[in-house]
Amino acid sequence: MPRLELEVAEVKSETPTIRSVRLALAGKTFAFKPGQYCLVEVAVGNETEDHPLSLASSPTRTNSLLFTVYGAAFG
Repeated sequence: MPRLELEVAEVKSETPTIRSVRLALAGKTFAFKPGQYCLVEVAVGNETEDHPLSLASSPTRTNSLLFTVYGAAFG
């Protein structure tokens, strides 16, 4: 499984409990099909947690990955 270290480009509050998070690919390539997910490592304090997040972006968008999450994962 490919492993990429990506920067958070944008966090947008869609509702009080739902956020969209865009990760910049910064020239890296990442091919995927609709319905796939990524295991995203999120820093929480001094620790990290893995979160399986479904990709919300189109596979034809090549400059970033978009995830829409419920809860406090990217709060």
